[in-house]
Formats: sequence, structure tokens, C-alpha cells
Amino acid sequence: MRNVIALFYFVGSENPCIYSVPNRKQSYEYTVREDILMSLEFHDLPNAQANALLKSPSPLADVFKEWESKENGYMEDIWQTVDDRAKEAVKREAKKEQKER
Repeated sequence: MRNVIALFYFVGSENPCIYSVPNRKQSYEYTVREDILMSLEFHDLPNAQANALLKSPSPLADVFKEWESKENGYMEDIWQTVDDRAKEAVKREAKKEQKER
């Protein structure tokens, strides 16, 4: 467990753009890296895995690079949320119009 905590703090110090105004690519990378850190906060790695990551001079960059090369459903999740919210808004409007009649 101590290794997981060490990993969390070590990779947290590695995150770029903390003191400067980031451009769009930096903002994206910063946000994803923060999400990676958050995942460490809510999930435990076995000590062997944490130790292996700690051997890298930049474990957060390594995880980000690996994540970036994968296909993921992030944009699909965003779109689904937009679509769900829009459908809910249409339902609310329909109820509102029905009450006004």
C-alpha cells in the first residue's frame, strides 16, 4: 500500500502545465493525466505493479502514452450524455406545453 501512495505522489508531481496557461493539446493531456491520478486514488494496484511503475523516471507519462494509443469510448460517452440530456429536455418541454394547454 505504501508503494501505491508513493506512486500517486510521484506521478502527481510529474503533471505538466500546472503553472502556465496551457494550449489545447496541453489542456487535454493535463486533464487525462489528472484522470489517471484520480483512478489511482480510487483503485489499488498490487505492490509488484506499483513498484514496476515506480522504476520508470516518468510513470505518468508512460501510462498517458499507453492510454493515448488505445481506442476508447470517451467520445461515445460524451455524445451519449449530450443525447440523453437533449432527450430529457424535449420531454420536459413537452410536459410544460401540455400543462399550459
